[in-house]
Amino acid sequence: LIMTAREVEGLADWIQSLIARTAQEGSPIAAEDILVVTPDINAMAPVINAVLENRTGRQALAYSIVGQSAGEVNSAAQAILAAGRFLAGRADRESLEALLQYPITTADRGAHGLDLQTAGVWLAAAGYRFGINEAHVRDLLEEGLARPEGGPGAAFDGTLERALERLNLGAFMRGDVRVSLAGAYASRGTELGGFSRVDGSENAALLSFLLGLWESLSAMIPGRGRRSPADWKAWTHTLIHTLFPCAEASDEVYEFRGVVDRMVEVMQRVQGETPVDFQSFWTMLSLKVRDEKTPVRSTGRIVFAPIDALRWLPRRAIAVLGLNEGPNFPGVNRSEEFDLMQAELVDERGRRLSTRRRGD
Repeated sequence: LIMTAREVEGLADWIQSLIARTAQEGSPIAAEDILVVTPDINAMAPVINAVLENRTGRQALAYSIVGQSAGEVNSAAQAILAAGRFLAGRADRESLEALLQYPITTADRGAHGLDLQTAGVWLAAAGYRFGINEAHVRDLLEEGLARPEGGPGAAFDGTLERALERLNLGAFMRGDVRVSLAGAYASRGTELGGFSRVDGSENAALLSFLLGLWESLSAMIPGRGRRSPADWKAWTHTLIHTLFPCAEASDEVYEFRGVVDRMVEVMQRVQGETPVDFQSFWTMLSLKVRDEKTPVRSTGRIVFAPIDALRWLPRRAIAVLGLNEGPNFPGVNRSEEFDLMQAELVDERGRRLSTRRRGD
């Protein structure tokens, strides 16, 4: 990794010197004239970002990386796929907290500046374990993804819906008196040693955010039935509009929609409108996004790309990274350090030759 970083640093210095030299010679080379290719763009991309993002001022270089796996670089696609897995799975507290880490999940719900770690503490204190609501848990029990807990109805006490009922009751009931209403006890979010109470006026926005998110999630539970590919396509677009409205016009969501549309088109050609279950559809979509490559464009910047991605585009300067020995480049791997086993074999061969000469 250190050698790779040095290779990228040396490349950046060479690019800067090339731009400066050609500018003095009267035939300047701009950033858009430079192409850098590498055999494994996914492995090289983190190093490229780490090195070039630290170059500031006159040393800064405008660049873009293309041809990567969309599943690794498209954060919107990652969030949408995570939301689908959450809705179709157990919907436990850990999965919800992971979903909240994606910026597009919270961007359009008034969550800017809110302490999402406190939200996790509140939900744990209010007894949230898994399930969005009672109907969702019933589906989980039928599919064998959950087991009944305690007496009748106890399996539904750990849902997100019930936890928010307790927190909402705790927000309206001031003081430290335990209150129960319609089978729900008031929770103030500090039962597990939390530091921030749900009944504080400054935390009303956080509670409102959680309630709005639960409402959207409840509306998008896919259920256990089978649907046609066209229906799942429409459901996916509705999911984006419901959970991620602020990101609908972004390039990342546009690219994700394109993957969905192309996959459904292929499914319709192969199987028509034969219904499929959600898990099968979502698994195929996840694999399709993983295999999709980020689009190849001439961006007006230095372009880093796979070694065969831009061979049809003319460039005045081309550099190559990562042509070292390894599994991604043909050749024979050699160990640079001294090999004691090899040295012993050489010594034994010399000893046999010496003995043979004495015998002669």
